[in-house]
Amino acid sequence: MNTITQTLAIVALPTDVAQGIRQSLRDGFGNQLRPQVDDGSAPCRHCLRIALPGEEVILFSYKPFAQPGLYQEIGPVFIHAHACRPYGRDDGFPPVFLKRPLVLRPYDDRNDICDAQVLVGSGEGAAAADGMLANPQVAYVHARSASRGCFLFRIERSSKAQGD
Repeated sequence: MNTITQTLAIVALPTDVAQGIRQSLRDGFGNQLRPQVDDGSAPCRHCLRIALPGEEVILFSYKPFAQPGLYQEIGPVFIHAHACRPYGRDDGFPPVFLKRPLVLRPYDDRNDICDAQVLVGSGEGAAAADGMLANPQVAYVHARSASRGCFLFRIERSSKAQGD
């Protein structure tokens, strides 16, 4: 594992949120949901891998902020319709997203956007996020889809790196 991925902690969609969506087939915004067969393009926000062709996924509205704030957004995200292994906080930068362009958006500890978001090319996401987190005003970074702007996962400083 390289130094950059050791300094990053990846925060996927929480398991309790994924389980709640799968059980209720309702999101927190009044939408009735249904599993749908994917063509092999939907990124699951829980396991942080792309659904295989024929796998069932659920599309729902999600707000990746715990507290109210002026910059909070609600947007569409996918999860597998059936239980999947949650992506681990210390599993490094998700391999499938290393190969994709991403939008990275930094936030401060008040959940305000604290610097300009950047579009990074394939293979540049981990280094760019690491650079953003080198700024002490940046508390975390959202990784978002470059094509649609949807939330993918949160990136924080690793507690391992902070303890070194």
